[in-house]
Amino acid sequence: WGAKTIPTQGEKKQSIGEMETAAAAPAPVNVDLSQGFPKAYEAALNLYYAKSYQPAIQAFTQLLAQFPTHSLASNCQYWIGECYFGAGDNAKAVEAFNLVLSYQRSLKQDDALLMLGKAYVKLGQAENARKSLDRLVRDFPNSEFVSKAEQLRSKI
Repeated sequence: WGAKTIPTQGEKKQSIGEMETAAAAPAPVNVDLSQGFPKAYEAALNLYYAKSYQPAIQAFTQLLAQFPTHSLASNCQYWIGECYFGAGDNAKAVEAFNLVLSYQRSLKQDDALLMLGKAYVKLGQAENARKSLDRLVRDFPNSEFVSKAEQLRSKI
């Protein structure tokens, strides 16, 4: 039988400190951009669906940096907002969703307005939530999200 060494208190603290540091600062995620936008976008979405929010944020951010004018650039920005929302960082989610609204040709503006409403509710900002939901209903009357917006607005 091999001799077992018992770690000292100092070694235990160092080990715990290393684990906490590793957990607080996830290793950088590098999306393989060499295969083009579609595959990298799909990989980033899969990270989101796996609830790996920090790696997904990094992946979508890399896509935005590499392909800032791609037709789905605003989608990347939208999914960054969804990641922050999923992670419970509603203030950063609001920032991200507002950036989606800055894209002139975004297919995600109605989605972003609904999520802005949800994030503002979680932040306790009822007036901002109402404004976002009202804008969704006004500017996108045919959106699939109108009924959800109206439901949420009725609860504020």
